[in-house]
Parts: sequence; C-alpha cells; structure tokens
Amino acid sequence: MNSRSYGIGRGFVALMRSVAEAQNAVFMDNPPLPLDLKAAGGRNVLFVIQRGDALKKQAGLEDDRTLRLLVGAVSLTQTGWQDADALHFAARTAVRTAAGRAALSAAYAGPVREVELEPELRDMVTEGVAQMSAFEIDYRQTYPNAAR
Repeated sequence: MNSRSYGIGRGFVALMRSVAEAQNAVFMDNPPLPLDLKAAGGRNVLFVIQRGDALKKQAGLEDDRTLRLLVGAVSLTQTGWQDADALHFAARTAVRTAAGRAALSAAYAGPVREVELEPELRDMVTEGVAQMSAFEIDYRQTYPNAAR
C-alpha cells in the first residue's frame, strides 16, 4: 500500500509528462541534481521534483499534510527565454484546467497552490534558461487501524 502523497505525485507527474509530450520536450521525473541536460539532445526539458511533505495537523489515524512539488522548464535553444517561458506557462496552465484538477482530485488531492520558489533552487540548473514554480497540494492521509 502506498501513501496518498505518492498517488498525488504520480498524478502530477502524469499531467506534466503529457504537457512535455504536447510541447515536444524531454520529461524528467525526480532527476538527480544538478541537472544533466546532455541527455536532452538540445531539446527543451520539463522536470518535476518532490520538495517536501509537511505535517500540518495530526489526529488519531488521520494527518492533514501538504505536498510540495517543483516544476521546472529549461531551454538550451537560441530563443531560450521564450521557449522556457512557453513550456513553463503550458505546465502552469495544465494545473489550472478542469482536466488537471480532475486528475489530481482523483488522487484525493485538495486544491493546488502555486507558491514562492526557494531562490537557491535556481542554482540546480547548470546551463540554459530556467523557469520554475513550486506547487503545494493539501491532502488528508489516513492510516489502517492496526488493532483490527
């Protein structure tokens, strides 16, 4: 049995993978840092990294938690800023669509909020132009009752 955090993360990754495919970009799921962009072969890159899962409230066999995911778009092209911005905007838009919200709510996710990105994360991209956002997703994690 996996946690709801894992299910929400998988739903988010599937959504971002579909964005990358539609934009003809390479997709990376939790890539090692700093990013190695050689494998992208000069194409734009969209990536997702889990940045935390915080406990907000605990009551018995239920936790209220917040999952934080980082989404980044990187371009190595001559029009890098424009290309990274277009890919990043497509990713941000996908999260706000009805289909994106439905994909995440199917995994028991609450609303998705775009939040300020930690500035030091920008250093993880070693080349190209990067645009990044952090998203927080609230959810409730329940645990099986071991006494049953």
